[in-house]
Amino acid sequence: TGSFGSQNAPFWAQSSEYSVTHRFDWKPAGTWDQFRSYTSPSMETFGFLAGLGLHYQSSRGYQANEDTPGVDNPDSQWFTATIDAQANFGGASVYGAVFYNYVNAPAAIQPVFGDSQSGVQYDMGTLNIIAAQLQGAIYIMPKAELFGRYEFAYIDGGTSALNGINPEIANPDPLNLLTIGVNYYLDGQDLKWTTDLGWAITAVNPLFSDVNAGWRPSQSDEIVFRTQLQLIF
Repeated sequence: TGSFGSQNAPFWAQSSEYSVTHRFDWKPAGTWDQFRSYTSPSMETFGFLAGLGLHYQSSRGYQANEDTPGVDNPDSQWFTATIDAQANFGGASVYGAVFYNYVNAPAAIQPVFGDSQSGVQYDMGTLNIIAAQLQGAIYIMPKAELFGRYEFAYIDGGTSALNGINPEIANPDPLNLLTIGVNYYLDGQDLKWTTDLGWAITAVNPLFSDVNAGWRPSQSDEIVFRTQLQLIF
């Protein structure tokens, strides 16, 4: 029931016919509590966790007169898989994940609620989306932790409709982001100060941009500086 930009769908949305989601975790070492965050404080025992997540969904845009002869309202399919792993060493940690999405979207943009106009529904064809993330962290003081992260994303396909809208959006360059930063734990996760510096090695296509996180559509060599204070109570 979600929509573009990870926002909530309208309350009347009925786009998902059915969906199945499953997650499997394997922890050969350590405790479950160790993996509530991406950090491993000093003196913590070794822990390792690997996981596999799967999701499949079949959707169609709701139309009040979808059974009317001549009104085309095809199904769209979405399959996604995630493989991830984290190792905690007591003073250092490593995390990595690989993401895959398969989208067959003959009706990617839904019509307005109760509207059967075919002109607002686009066939994006088939997309294969591959992404990966690798990050590591090490404590340099009891409360200070250095971290680094690399992120990659690539979209193949899906140009049948988007080419006519904007060729630059339809054929994005791969995304390559490199981030370094420091966490200072004033009171564990409850009170934490984080500062980081990010570098977009390649262009940030509008399909990959995340304005809330600071990444705007741009050519290569975009630099993002962020600092924030986290308070949990």
